[in-house]
Amino acid sequence: MRYCLTAFLVLVGVLSIIHPSFAQSGKTKQLLQKESRTFTKLENRQEKLATKEAALKERLAEFKDKKKATKILRVSANLSHINKQRIANFTLLLGQMDSIIKRLQTYVSSASASGKDVSTAQQAITAAETALTNAKTAVEIQSLKDYTITVTDEEKVIEEAKEARDKLKSDLETTHESIKQARTAVVEAIKTTLRTIKNIPETKAATESGGINGQ
Repeated sequence: MRYCLTAFLVLVGVLSIIHPSFAQSGKTKQLLQKESRTFTKLENRQEKLATKEAALKERLAEFKDKKKATKILRVSANLSHINKQRIANFTLLLGQMDSIIKRLQTYVSSASASGKDVSTAQQAITAAETALTNAKTAVEIQSLKDYTITVTDEEKVIEEAKEARDKLKSDLETTHESIKQARTAVVEAIKTTLRTIKNIPETKAATESGGINGQ
């Protein structure tokens, strides 16, 4: 799964032209509290993961086929690595989208203060914020999942490894879908704002959105 990060940077440039100031959050305390809770969850996950990894190594040490044991240990570690890597990518993309929406909100608030009708644009921004919140929740849930292979029998371990791999693939696809929904909502918010407040035609607004819909 790859994402058009360059397109988001283009969008940042477009929005900077519309309104150069960066939107600062007025909920610093709440954000810090949320970060603290997330950190605690991650700490607990790391402890549980270490316990499961130790149990896996202990179980694999009993295998007669040492090559198979080494392979399973490597596969299990790789599944965890893939999940962490995807979470990092998802988080980066969400951070960029969040920054774009904040800048867009600053511009719309300024336009409203100057007497312009921003109701349509505001609805689109609110929808994008909701989609982003849902995507962030999905990513947080995914980050707490564990794909350490559970071994019940040496003869069945290859099948058990495949089950863990398939579960990771399915979970990541589900999380990716929430990212795509957020992405679509952000694009719509940008196009709606450009069309209703800047009076930019639909086709031009789509062009100035930087091709964000591309995968």
